Amino acid sequence: MPNPEDLTTPDLNVVRKAIRNVGRLFDSVGEAMWIVDSGHALIYINAEACQWLGHDTTALAGRLCHAANDRSNPLGDSLAAIAPPLGLSSATSMVVRVAPAGRNSRLVRFTMHGNGDSAFIMAITGAMLNIRLDDEVEASETLRQRLESWRRQHATSGLIVSAGSSLHAIRIRNQIQLAASTRQSFAIVGPRGSGGESIARRIHLLGVRGGDAADPIISVETPLMDAELLEATLSPAAAYLGRGTGSTVTLILRGLDESPHEVQDRIVDFGAGASGSVRLIGLLNASPQFGAGGSATPLSTKMALAMSVLELGLPAIADRAEDIPLIATALVENRHAAGKCMAERLSRVAIDRLLLYPWPENFEELDSAIRHACSVCRTSAIGPDDLPLSIRSFRSHGVSKPKPIVATNLDDAMRDFELRKIHQALQSADGNRSEAARLLGISRARLLRRLDGSIDQENDE
Repeated sequence: MPNPEDLTTPDLNVVRKAIRNVGRLFDSVGEAMWIVDSGHALIYINAEACQWLGHDTTALAGRLCHAANDRSNPLGDSLAAIAPPLGLSSATSMVVRVAPAGRNSRLVRFTMHGNGDSAFIMAITGAMLNIRLDDEVEASETLRQRLESWRRQHATSGLIVSAGSSLHAIRIRNQIQLAASTRQSFAIVGPRGSGGESIARRIHLLGVRGGDAADPIISVETPLMDAELLEATLSPAAAYLGRGTGSTVTLILRGLDESPHEVQDRIVDFGAGASGSVRLIGLLNASPQFGAGGSATPLSTKMALAMSVLELGLPAIADRAEDIPLIATALVENRHAAGKCMAERLSRVAIDRLLLYPWPENFEELDSAIRHACSVCRTSAIGPDDLPLSIRSFRSHGVSKPKPIVATNLDDAMRDFELRKIHQALQSADGNRSEAARLLGISRARLLRRLDGSIDQENDE
């Protein structure tokens, strides 16, 4: 689209005329229509939609149109009601029922066009769209079809945590295949709760020789280990490897970057003594720093070398928001198929809640939330009230990140605080030290000691 500043007057007249003609066309369809850009701004709304919502174009156009809008006022509620479904980024089209406060509800088809910053979403109501499914059924069916397609394509290596079409999900699946094709030790790096151990176990089963059910996989809580406990933990592996050639063992090293260097070196030496029959899979919070290995670094030199050859990175689940509807649907379907859940799907509002929540404990928290919802839901669809309280009560606006704790000396902090208060009192007392001490509720001698101490410190510096 040309830049308006580059257009001549005749060109601008042509553009304005075209916009007016398109506007008349949209007004003539007799259905509510609106368009939202990639930044969730309402860039167009026709007269029928304005009449339905009870607001004029000037009040609505250009406003943020998002499910997280403040619903405490009629305008904010209307904008939140007509916001595109939060799961739409993972589907091209979705039909939902829109019900603004105090207005009749309508079925609306939301359709995404384009990609990236140039993408926009068009919404239109009415039977003219040949809407076959009511309310949320089409959205649920779309997710189910995508889930079935994903399962067919990744029947062997597919883990629920790797489901989705995001670049992160594709990268995870590719890395699983790569790691399974070798006996090389490697690191799984990701935040707590990101599903690293389940991926490690799947890689073991898919491995060159790890598919043999007789080959053991042993989890080691490395932060809790001392020399004696480590020897006892590894003794079953040592006994198995002593059976002869061809035996292999996989060790999952939990909390590896929180364990003592001595423990890490003993584990590496154990693997080296088995002539390549031991594969180490380290679960880390941060990438191994090869070549560091000092006492202040999380990994010893030996372990950093072992872990730095191959690395599988897991992002936070909140960074894969477009995959959350598919992952959550897979979790629900698995529990339903196992007879542990009455519900067959998630409602649109429940999915919206899942997408708004920041998931500090990542995939494991999402899995736990779905388990809870399945245990309490008594209908065919999980609703927002079935979700844990922390999720259904979460509000994205006005939430600030906690300030980091800065290491400091408590005595220095207390001294600085006292001095600030003393100087404030001296200003209030026009420099009179006796009056300042009275204002602070301390003796004059104590005030003088504090001041003398600060002067001595300045002289030392």
